[in-house]
Amino acid sequence: MKFKIMKQFKFSGISVLSLEVIHILATPIILSMFKSLNKMSLMTFAYMFVATGAAMVFIGWLQYYISKQPTINNIYLTIIKISTLFVFLSGIGAIVAMKNNPFAYIILVVALWEIIQVNNYRKINTNEVIA
Repeated sequence: MKFKIMKQFKFSGISVLSLEVIHILATPIILSMFKSLNKMSLMTFAYMFVATGAAMVFIGWLQYYISKQPTINNIYLTIIKISTLFVFLSGIGAIVAMKNNPFAYIILVVALWEIIQVNNYRKINTNEVIA
């Protein structure tokens, strides 16, 4: 069961990584939509857009890396929980900020899937400690 959960978590890490690489690659297209902004505002927007994508790429890579480890210790589990919370909050923020963006909903679904996997993993570990 643990192997299955980590395999699914690996898939969600790859999903986050892939979505956010697309996010970064789309920067020129997105910036072209905001030509009416002055240069300073446009550069600020570009920085925040790319920084968000880069942070999420790092989170996706981190989740993928941890899911490939032969054993998941408490430190790894804590990192997984924090990164899942980060993806979840980013998903909610994306929907609030961009209601018409389908990627916002996709990242929230991935985050909810990760929460389920973390909860399942926690239940398995709790059962093993008790047993």
